[in-house]
Amino acid sequence: MHRIHGSWFSAGVCAAFFLQIVFAGWAQSNTPGVIQVEDYNIGGEGVAYHDSDAGNNGGAYRADDVDIEPCASGGFNIGWVSDDEWLKYTILATNSAWNRVRYRLASGWTGHPFAIRFSLDDRTVDVLNIYQTGDWQAWTNVMGAMPFFVAAGVHTVRLDIITGGFNIDAFELTMYTNATPAYLNPAAPVADRVEDLLGRMTLDEKIGQMCLPSFPNLFNAGNQEKDITDYFIGALLNGGGDAPPAGNEPRKWANMTDRYMSYALQARLRIPLLFGTDAVHGHNNVYGATIFPHNIGLGAAHDEALIERAAQVTAVEVAATGIRWVYAPCIAVPRNEQWGRFYEGFAETPDRVGQYGAAAVRGFQGGDLSAATSVLACAKHFAGDGGTAWGTGTYNGSIDQGNTVCDEATFRAIHIAPYTNAIAAGVDSIMASYSSWNGVKMHANTYLLTDVLKGELGFQGFVVSDWAGIDQIPGVYTEDVITSVNAGLDMIMIPDRYKELLLILKAAVNSGSISTNRVDDAVRRILRVKFKLGLFERPYSDRSLLSRVGSAEHRAVARQAVRESVVVLQNQNDILPLRKDLARIHVAGKNANNIGNQCGGWSIAWQGASGDITVGTTLLEAITQTVSSATSVTFSEDGFGAAGADVGIVVVGETPYAEWYGDTLNPTLDMDDILTIDSVRASGVPVVVVLVSGRPLMISDLLPSWDAAVAAWLPGTEGQGVADVLFGDVYPAGRLAHTWPLGTNQLPITVGDEPYDPLFAFDYAYRIEPVLSAMQTASQILFAWPYGSTGFTVQSSASLASPIVWTNVPVSPEIVGKTYNATIGIPAGTSVYYRLKRP
Repeated sequence: MHRIHGSWFSAGVCAAFFLQIVFAGWAQSNTPGVIQVEDYNIGGEGVAYHDSDAGNNGGAYRADDVDIEPCASGGFNIGWVSDDEWLKYTILATNSAWNRVRYRLASGWTGHPFAIRFSLDDRTVDVLNIYQTGDWQAWTNVMGAMPFFVAAGVHTVRLDIITGGFNIDAFELTMYTNATPAYLNPAAPVADRVEDLLGRMTLDEKIGQMCLPSFPNLFNAGNQEKDITDYFIGALLNGGGDAPPAGNEPRKWANMTDRYMSYALQARLRIPLLFGTDAVHGHNNVYGATIFPHNIGLGAAHDEALIERAAQVTAVEVAATGIRWVYAPCIAVPRNEQWGRFYEGFAETPDRVGQYGAAAVRGFQGGDLSAATSVLACAKHFAGDGGTAWGTGTYNGSIDQGNTVCDEATFRAIHIAPYTNAIAAGVDSIMASYSSWNGVKMHANTYLLTDVLKGELGFQGFVVSDWAGIDQIPGVYTEDVITSVNAGLDMIMIPDRYKELLLILKAAVNSGSISTNRVDDAVRRILRVKFKLGLFERPYSDRSLLSRVGSAEHRAVARQAVRESVVVLQNQNDILPLRKDLARIHVAGKNANNIGNQCGGWSIAWQGASGDITVGTTLLEAITQTVSSATSVTFSEDGFGAAGADVGIVVVGETPYAEWYGDTLNPTLDMDDILTIDSVRASGVPVVVVLVSGRPLMISDLLPSWDAAVAAWLPGTEGQGVADVLFGDVYPAGRLAHTWPLGTNQLPITVGDEPYDPLFAFDYAYRIEPVLSAMQTASQILFAWPYGSTGFTVQSSASLASPIVWTNVPVSPEIVGKTYNATIGIPAGTSVYYRLKRP
């Protein structure tokens, strides 16, 4: 039998509607809407609840594993709650209304705050952070922040423990009767909502929106996460290698971002937080996410639709973790292979960069920025970061964050031009560059940020600084803040000095050093984007997307991107494509079986790292999965043991780096790579060299001794795409989007230079002819056509060495899966190889 508990909330509060908790075959009515937490659904572990330890610690009320104990104030409560436990309830609402949830909680925990998530019909509608109450039975009533609509009818409620360390007695849905301000009306025009909200804001609330700290600095300061509420912080960022303290899995990210969001929603005006991350080639900070080739590879693929699709996949995986802002695409125009960020650029020409950058913007932001699977793009770094000169760099006088020296016409034509494409594609945030133009730091350049970008180009979004970028403006910090905001920065990325920044901003406005109009313009731009993103209506993560992070569907897109990005540089004696039925293949090299090296920088960690950093397929694993069951695949990192193999595949190149750590005067193979290749070569087998690198490497002296050379760039997690090209499963479509220099004496070299005599020119690709295998009858041939090209004829032969020309069948999309009549003089039932022949 089941006892009915009384209401424990203060008198005078009425519920929004009549509630029933619905059980299997019986029900308990609660008026005015109090739900005792021990009255969760029937169904057992994994259905009605999840409890991480066996047995009821309290030993009270119900005979299952949920830890129920007698409550000091009467009845029962649930205690001993741990991270990731949950309880499910089925309720019946008798009428429709707006509600808030109120909790009755107690905690003797003295560490970081605990957190609980409240979901209605699988949608997160409230997240609560609360600190210790003094004792495990010192009960307090805490109101959730966000009102949410509950329609009349049956609903499922789920309580998820994000961070344990508390007891819970009950929760109540209470009617929300406050008048709805215009800015919270989703049907109102965005411009009207912005102006209504702006008119309600104090100066402190406005400048809080302009502040972008990194989340670890809040957490590590010790319970300072509440600064989000107290200082009206408008945005948070994840630095290159940050991760939730609870773990680097997608669900842990969603838990953390939801918690931070709840702090923002507890402030007076409940302005949602905008969380940003460096998702520059997939959601690359998150373990198990799909990691795409870096932009240098995507640029070599020359496929706008594919770049857009890759950005769409990234947007879904980012949004799944509660993050709605990506610091991508990078639309730098790299002009020098010595730059440590060279691989972040799509191409060396502004037209290609503009074209591919716009495709990425469309993929990230989608047709509707408020859609659950859309994220805010951020074109970066405005402007000139790809044109800096060696010796002007901020760190050790190298090249990164240095000075771009040229006249304005050249600067506009090369470095500003891609931003016109991004703006036309609808990009709503742009990041300023660390670099300078003719000696003036971009973070302080009023002419370019305000007159050109916002004025002439008509950019309506907001401009954000780079990580502590204003610190590099010459002068004292207070003046740097004033200079940068007056120059046109709307949001300041300030990893740790956010309180100091807010004091400076407030004083500067009060003194007239920064005008109220400039602050209003900045905040208006930020709020406009938040409304467009739908954050006011859907502030929390969409848990339904979590299953798509790193999914087979997403990895297939990444594999396609790898396939299309691979560039064949050399193919002596038509060694490629390799046969899958060779007796033995020896694989060698430090990058052959190393997912970290394959992904490069900005992968899990800021600088990336070697080793098993995440889930993916290395090239060694891909080769093993591709060849026939009769083929032996052997491996040695140093190249020894290759003797007797039919071919050696040597995977060498760079190890991970990012930004100035990758600056180098001489981008080439290291001695260990060269010795590995020489070792395989000395064994007497043909050598196929696969270069895993973030830029063209100086290989002109080495190339003549290699049978084949393939640029795989930094392919990410899906190494199978490289094997697809090596073994002829796909036609190698990649071509160089960057000139490949003869040597360091040519650096920098770019198409259009005079003289122009590189090792491989811009747009170069060695076209190998892929092989198809099929069975044929005396008069018919049936094979599937995977390439989608036109204008080719087909050769057929019983062996690859002696082709029989068959010229009467043009290749077209209609050839896929079709039977064609032909008499080619090969006995029926023979296994026949087919090569493409370009006209």
